[in-house]
Amino acid sequence: MKRVLSGREEILRVERRFYTDTMSSVNATLSALEQKFNEMHSREIIGEHRILQYRFDILRIRTMLYHSSMQRQKAAETLLQMREIVNLSNDQIQYAHLVKEEYRFRSDIEINNDDERILRESLDTFIKCGELQHAFRCALTLVQHTQKADKYDRCLQYLQKALDIKKGLPGVAFLEAQYQLASGNYHISIQDFDQAEICLNKAIERSEEHTSELQSHSDLV
Repeated sequence: MKRVLSGREEILRVERRFYTDTMSSVNATLSALEQKFNEMHSREIIGEHRILQYRFDILRIRTMLYHSSMQRQKAAETLLQMREIVNLSNDQIQYAHLVKEEYRFRSDIEINNDDERILRESLDTFIKCGELQHAFRCALTLVQHTQKADKYDRCLQYLQKALDIKKGLPGVAFLEAQYQLASGNYHISIQDFDQAEICLNKAIERSEEHTSELQSHSDLV
């Protein structure tokens, strides 16, 4: 007998599929969840605070999709909706997500002097609130940022931070894949191509393991 998932678990399950499924598949699932949650809210099964949380997380994952597919206009519109929810909720975790996604949106064309501070504050918020998986991703965003700024000592520090955070998480293959990819990109930037190749090959292996994990566990929940 299958266990009924909570709304948060359903959203996190879709987020994990972001790394293996097509954009259209993930987006369709998000739309179905959005309709389900709105109906539950209209029937007063879930309250205003909970529906805002769910809507924010759905928008956050959609922003990730739009970033990946270079749909900048849709990403900008979604970020505005995320900010509207943050202004209503005054939730520090949502704010940490928002500023990180806003950074990702503009960082290809504009880097600000205080970007590292903003991202570091988000990282600290995720760690303080026990959101270690999001803290891990934020640390990797800081790796990318310092790499763009040619701050290689800082880049290495954030790679170590990501590794430390990863040790506190379950042994999920896609986290290792993301870490190895970031490590490979770091070694490319310092022209250590032999080590970069080792890291990138590990990233491929862990990505394949992640796909197998999803397939073998898809019917267990």
